Amino acid sequence: MVGRLAGYFFFKRFPFRILQSGLAVLLALSYGALLFNGIGVMQTVIAMGVAKMVYSMMRLELTLMECDPVFFGTATIATASSIMMGSGMAGAVAGNAFAVFMTPYVAVMCTFVLSWVLVIAVASIHER
Repeated sequence: MVGRLAGYFFFKRFPFRILQSGLAVLLALSYGALLFNGIGVMQTVIAMGVAKMVYSMMRLELTLMECDPVFFGTATIATASSIMMGSGMAGAVAGNAFAVFMTPYVAVMCTFVLSWVLVIAVASIHER
């Protein structure tokens, strides 16, 4: 909830590419913090809390983008929206598979690497 509320504040003050790229970097750094040996419970809770807050802020903007005919154009909005939604569902399945079938360290490492892929993907999105 905090991330979604903060998202409304930030979306009006920062351009899309700068805000989303910054949030993606913060998400990757939050997961990266979990890879250090000897990290305590409090640091883990803070890192995961920041990661979840940032993810909810990013997801809010992407949900709005899925339904934006100006961003995708009216001719391709159905195809583009379905690709975005399908990718999100595939990501959820992959994330759950990481959590269930891999050790916690490997799951966090995969999430860390994919978070940096997200940084590159978000940086390549054009302004709305």
